[in-house]
Amino acid sequence: MNTTLFRPIDFLLFLIILFLVNACAEKPGDPATTGLKQYIGDGFVIKYPDSAQLDLKGANEQALRTVTLTGHNIELDIASGKIEMPTFQILIEWYENQEHTDAASFAQQLILSQYQQALVDDAPTRYWPVDESGEVKGRAKKVHGATAWESEFLSGDHKFVRTYIANRDKVISVGYRKYPIENNPIQPAWEVAYIFTLDSIRLLKD
Repeated sequence: MNTTLFRPIDFLLFLIILFLVNACAEKPGDPATTGLKQYIGDGFVIKYPDSAQLDLKGANEQALRTVTLTGHNIELDIASGKIEMPTFQILIEWYENQEHTDAASFAQQLILSQYQQALVDDAPTRYWPVDESGEVKGRAKKVHGATAWESEFLSGDHKFVRTYIANRDKVISVGYRKYPIENNPIQPAWEVAYIFTLDSIRLLKD
C-alpha cells in the first residue's frame, strides 16, 4: 500500500465524498455515486470511497463473512517519532439470524455467549461489554429508521466500537477502533468514517 505524508486536504476531500452519500437519492442497485463504490450482500448495501481497499474474508466461527475497508496510509509525526496508519479502517461482519430477532436481542445474545465461553475457557473477559450483573453494556440507536445496537469492546489501548443492524435473517456489525487521540492523532477522521459508513447503509427488501 502506498504511503503519503499527511495533508489536511486529504480528509477534507474524504469528508466531501462521504457527504455525497447523504445528498444522493439512489436506491440499492442503482449506479454508484461518483467517488463511491457499493458492496451488496445478504440484505445490505454499503457505500464506501472508491479509493479504499476492500478485503473480503469468508466464514469463521461466528461470522458468515468479513469485509474490511481501509484508507490509504499516511505518515504522521508524533511525540515518539513518525508513524504510519491508514486514513480510516472499518470492519463489517455478517451473521445468520435464523430467528429474525431484532438487532439489540441478537447482539446481546451473541456477546453474552462469547463472554460465557471465555469464562468456561478461563480466558480474559475484560474485552466483553458485560457488567458485573451479567447485563450487556451498550445502547440502542437508529440507522435509517431501523433500531440498531452499539457496544464498545475493550482491546488493549483502544475500544472497538460495533453497531449491529438486523435485516430479516441476517445481521451485520459495523465497527472501528477508537484510540485515545495521543495514540491516533487522526482519530476524529476514523470516527467520521464510521458514522458515514453507517449512514450509507441501506437494507434490501424483498
